[in-house]
Amino acid sequence: MKQVPALKIDGITIHQSLAIIEYLEETRPTPRLLPQDPKKRASVRMISDLIAGGIQPLQ
Repeated sequence: MKQVPALKIDGITIHQSLAIIEYLEETRPTPRLLPQDPKKRASVRMISDLIAGGIQPLQ
C-alpha cells in the first residue's frame, strides 16, 4: 500500500499520522508525542481525526 505519511520501523510499515504517533508513543516513551493528561490527549485525537477525515482531500 503506497500511502504517505508512512513509517517503516520494527519490521512493519505504518501509515496514517495518528497510528504512527500512537505506535511511537507506546514503543518509545521519550520524548512524549502526546500529552499525559487524558483530556488533553483526547483533544489531540479529536483534532487529528478532524484533519484526517474532514480537511484533507479524499484519496
